[in-house]
Amino acid sequence: MLRNLLLAAALLMPAVAVSAIPDEWPPVTPEELALKQVPGFPGEHALILHREVDAGEKSSHSRHYSRLKILTEEGRKYADVEIPYWGSKVEDVRARTIRPDGSVVNFTGQIYDKTVLQAKGLRISVKSFTLPEVQPGSIIEYQYRVKQQTGTAPVWEVQDQLFTRRATYSWKPSGDRLPRWVSYPDQIHPVVEGKVFHLRLESIPPFPQEDFMPPPGMIKARIEFYYAPPAGDWFLISRFLSEAVDRFAGKAKKLEGLVGEIAPASDPPDQRLRKLYARAQQIRNVNYEPSGGETEKLKANGSAEDVLKRGYGTGYDINLLLLALVRAAGYNAHQILVTTRDRRLFNQHVLSMDQLNAWLIEARAGGKLYYLDPGTRFCPFGLVPWNQTAAGGIRVSGESGVFVETPQPVSSDAVVERSGLLELDAEGALGGNIEVAFRGQEALDRRMSARKLDEAGRRKSMEAEVKGWFLSGASVTVDRITGWEGSQEPLSVVLTVRIPDFASVPAAACCFQPPCFEAATGTCSVPAVAFIRSTSRTPIGSRIASRCGSQRATGSRMYRCRTRANLSLASTSSPFAPSRPAC
Repeated sequence: MLRNLLLAAALLMPAVAVSAIPDEWPPVTPEELALKQVPGFPGEHALILHREVDAGEKSSHSRHYSRLKILTEEGRKYADVEIPYWGSKVEDVRARTIRPDGSVVNFTGQIYDKTVLQAKGLRISVKSFTLPEVQPGSIIEYQYRVKQQTGTAPVWEVQDQLFTRRATYSWKPSGDRLPRWVSYPDQIHPVVEGKVFHLRLESIPPFPQEDFMPPPGMIKARIEFYYAPPAGDWFLISRFLSEAVDRFAGKAKKLEGLVGEIAPASDPPDQRLRKLYARAQQIRNVNYEPSGGETEKLKANGSAEDVLKRGYGTGYDINLLLLALVRAAGYNAHQILVTTRDRRLFNQHVLSMDQLNAWLIEARAGGKLYYLDPGTRFCPFGLVPWNQTAAGGIRVSGESGVFVETPQPVSSDAVVERSGLLELDAEGALGGNIEVAFRGQEALDRRMSARKLDEAGRRKSMEAEVKGWFLSGASVTVDRITGWEGSQEPLSVVLTVRIPDFASVPAAACCFQPPCFEAATGTCSVPAVAFIRSTSRTPIGSRIASRCGSQRATGSRMYRCRTRANLSLASTSSPFAPSRPAC
């Protein structure tokens, strides 16, 4: 259905030449002011009347313009505008509100700038502001300029969460290099006039959000431009990259003495790798420090020896340090570059390095293959972040066998253990202590989410999560949390719980299962009905892990958190006590 709607949108308006976005605002038409709903999409709260992106004469500058119509009270939330950016600058932001009567209120308020994600060499920031006097019937519009590195190829995301009446794009590449592009669906493609790429579409349906769908980056209507590397194919690219990696890692003999001290040759291979991994993860990881200040003054590392000598490095540096140490130990190891599957799937037919957004170390020791990532803070040995499991990419090597896929995730890598001794008192309230241990992916996820919080913030965050496990009205207190800064040990939580009026059945009831957890025994699972959706407008992701509480689904294969629980009822004089041990 989605593909057909987009094809119809593409056929409605052929590609034509598009002029640059003017400095003045386009006129507002009486038809736009009178618009009350989206034809064919009843119940929409707002729509995009016009979106325009124009790269002008320089690919390092692009102008962006959006005009939206607010239809309902709920649609007023679109007055809060956020402009994400990374590797670029957002400048010259202008905005205004057109009241239903056509009068204009120019935006003169504060524009805020904040970092929303900083990890492993990636920093994503957002400029945000709120347009004034927005009400149903209002039109809001804003424009801004993006300055980025010369020669950067754009991505035209032509589909939005809102219905779009009209979208126009243009781009003039710099230099003589001719870019390539890939589009979804295939029928949407730009037209080239001279050296300028153009695209114009109308009536673009809103992008549906559904459970267990693949990453939006895979199925949203878009055109991605890219410059193919001059190397010509993935094997040559891999061989070219391996030369730089080998220079950074250096000669193995230089580190053999240090490796012998850290991980003696008499140790089993698995233990040697664990010790080398732990040494690499001791390095100060500057990717997780605030930008600016002292971090900006640090010298860039040029080798694994620099990382050891200076004691700091990026996540990329730390991974390559482990590569150097493992090679010095006499094991075969390579860097691999992968596409994280929360973003998209690797496409070996698209010769673009932009799709490879994560790096790991692949090591073979004692006849076993390991995938390692010490550059991700808190990541334990033998585990990689879940979005880098079952991920495709390339092996950085001068040898054959360039394509690689990391192993499928397994439930034993994401475990939540819960045990407790609960007592039913004379008033029918159930209470006691429960100990929870998060292991593997479950611990990594929570540690990463809470890394910027102080102790009070971490406790508050954990308390909010665990309260959701219990019946409404339950009193839950987090007594102690240990293991926030670790990687190998579990993240452990001790709770005090009291559930009033828990006993609502006669004492003769043969058994009951306290509904304290999602699943008191066994493993939690995603309902099979989730994969039988007759009304779905998007495909089910066959290899895409989607979070559902503490569960993950991969379509054809389930990846779920294994929940182990051990609940015991203490002896009690309560008249509600069961006549035999609880099931």
